[in-house]
Amino acid sequence: MRGAACEKPSHTVARDTGSGLIYEMSIHFACDDSSFALGFPDGETFGAQPMKTSFDITFQRRFKRFRSGFTLIELLVVIAIIALLIGILIPTLGAARRRNRTVACAANVRSIGQVLQMYADDYKQWHPVTSDWQLWEGDGSTPDEPGLGWTELLRAYVNSPAVFLDKERPDVPFAYFLQARYPIALATASGVQLTPGRQLAVYLPTIQFGSQFVVAGDCVNSAFFPAPYGTANRTPNCDLDDGEYECAFPEGSLDPHRGVINIVFADNHVTGAKGFDAATMTWHGREMRDWQSTR
Repeated sequence: MRGAACEKPSHTVARDTGSGLIYEMSIHFACDDSSFALGFPDGETFGAQPMKTSFDITFQRRFKRFRSGFTLIELLVVIAIIALLIGILIPTLGAARRRNRTVACAANVRSIGQVLQMYADDYKQWHPVTSDWQLWEGDGSTPDEPGLGWTELLRAYVNSPAVFLDKERPDVPFAYFLQARYPIALATASGVQLTPGRQLAVYLPTIQFGSQFVVAGDCVNSAFFPAPYGTANRTPNCDLDDGEYECAFPEGSLDPHRGVINIVFADNHVTGAKGFDAATMTWHGREMRDWQSTR
């Protein structure tokens, strides 16, 4: 305060120390002719003006409040956001894992096509024979049929029997079929009497549609697999073929890859098919036919 004939001002100061929101000061003074300046402890001042009477001044200053923790509402919002993100990510990650297993299955089918060609190169262009229900490393006694399954005949050409395993069906050690429908059709056309346990094989020189002729692929016929994948009550068959029962597109089939059936053709290319396509695949080596009409 500065000027003449001023009484000593009285003042009160109030602070909201709990929340830190309000800083309030009230001053009462009286002067004949004076000017004044008010300030806070942090150095901020308010301009001076002449005064000729007595009055009260009250002013307030609002401060920000600083907190070191979260409120309950903020915590609940964060938890809700995290839960939402998890709900979005989990289905996405699950779909990605399924796609990876489908790709791994296609790689297995491609490897089977390659080793079939290697086998044919060693055995005068014949594929391995198929017969009946075979057990891996069986001794020919029941329930194992005499002879070897086609997967056993390819054993020397694969790094591991895991190539016959579809990761989407981990409890099934042999998930792929070998083409046998065409050899049966040729035998039938030649008047050959087929007997149980018949041994038949594809002879590559008789195939005229290399890029369309199906040689192997996913077997999704539930009759070949035990529970929980199918209805078979026998030990897994290591000699799956489609000679008498359709393997690729049967009615009421299994669906391990969400509608995709991986198939390898005689020229070793692989297709993820969603059904029979008469323009791009055949079960007959000399005519474009589906499985049912190849007989």
